[in-house]
Amino acid sequence: MTCPICNQTTDKTKIKKYLSRQYEICYCQNCDLEFYRDLKETPTQYYQELYQDWSIEGISLRGLVWGHKQGLKLIKQRFKKQKVSLLDIGCAQGLFVKKAAKAGIQAWGIDINPDLVKIARKTHNCQTVYCANLQNLDQCLSQKFDIITLVDVLEHLPGPRQYLEQIKKHLKENGLVFISLPNRYCQPKFLPIGGDLPPHHLTWWSKKALFHALETAGYQVLKYQTEKVNPKDMAVWFDSWLDLRIKAFKNAKSLAQKTALQNKNKNLTKLIYLFKKAELDLLTVIFCLPARLLTLFGGKGTAHYILAQKS
Repeated sequence: MTCPICNQTTDKTKIKKYLSRQYEICYCQNCDLEFYRDLKETPTQYYQELYQDWSIEGISLRGLVWGHKQGLKLIKQRFKKQKVSLLDIGCAQGLFVKKAAKAGIQAWGIDINPDLVKIARKTHNCQTVYCANLQNLDQCLSQKFDIITLVDVLEHLPGPRQYLEQIKKHLKENGLVFISLPNRYCQPKFLPIGGDLPPHHLTWWSKKALFHALETAGYQVLKYQTEKVNPKDMAVWFDSWLDLRIKAFKNAKSLAQKTALQNKNKNLTKLIYLFKKAELDLLTVIFCLPARLLTLFGGKGTAHYILAQKS
């Protein structure tokens, strides 16, 4: 198999199992990337169903994730009171775009999921969010940007290096790219069960793989950081574990969700949302102390970020 970053051929593979399925994962010894053997673009329909069914806990309930918060913090530090233009790729419901705009940043977002773009525009009043991908971006946004952000995006793409090269065309001179994604070497592993496998994730990244991808794509790395163990990640993982182990618990939630969606019952949908949020918030509080202890004894969080400049 050919590595999607460095184009080196590798025959080193391993098998990951989940429920009744097996996944063949390739490992590149040259750049340290792990990638799915059957690399191909995940259909848009998959992501539409994913968000509609809430099949991976925490996606619509967690608000801004660690990567978003760190990205906004870095932008404020670097640009201070300067005018800055930002494009958030894979912006989902537009929460980060909305937060950045409130901070005085000229922020735009794109996402391939039309349902999420509709939510961004109607629910969150983000009129600078568009249903588009990088290939047809010029049809809705022709300007270049000071910074482009990809939070939990790169691991979904079958051709990450080519994507990073394409991004450069939409950056201003000396423009920045900020990438946050799951850390392959997080310890302990608190990624949602089944959510770190194909067709959801296609690549698994280490620090070395990130540096190699950006440098070979024509960027200069400015900063890299790993997340501390996050109690909310632990909460999401535990909730996913409960669903897997206690089928009655999962079936009851699934039935209520589907009933609300099929009947378009807004009150029931809101009630389910509040219940799920309360459940997640309670679990997060419970896991605060364990998360601190794990970090103290060398634990690493589920995410890491890298900031790089267009060369």
